[in-house]
Formats: sequence, structure tokens, C-alpha cells
Amino acid sequence: MAGSHITKLALASAMQRLMTEQPFERISVSDICAACGMSRKSFYYHFRDLLEVIEWSMEQAFGQLL
Repeated sequence: MAGSHITKLALASAMQRLMTEQPFERISVSDICAACGMSRKSFYYHFRDLLEVIEWSMEQAFGQLL
């Protein structure tokens, strides 16, 4: 389970970095995977789509606040 969390964190962090460089609409799954050195298969194993990455990231951030 810890490995899954680390992978999700790496994907979410890559997406957050990319969002500082370009609009969300221009970010693709391939961009995220390239940014963190993972395969598209890994991405889709953990997330359905880009919006789910954002949702997971927000849940993690709010969970830390509580």
C-alpha cells in the first residue's frame, strides 16, 4: 500500500509542476508520465483521468490540515 501512495504522490507532484508551466487543458497523461518517468499503464492503474489526480491531491492536502 505504501508503494501505491508513493506512485500516486509522484504522479500528482508531476502534474502540479506541469500546471505551473502551462494551463491544465494543455497537460496530457503522456506529459505527466514523462515528467516523472512512469508509464501510461502506471498512471491508469492508479487514476482514471487527470481530474482524479487533482481530486486525490486535494484530498491529501485537506487531510493533512485536519
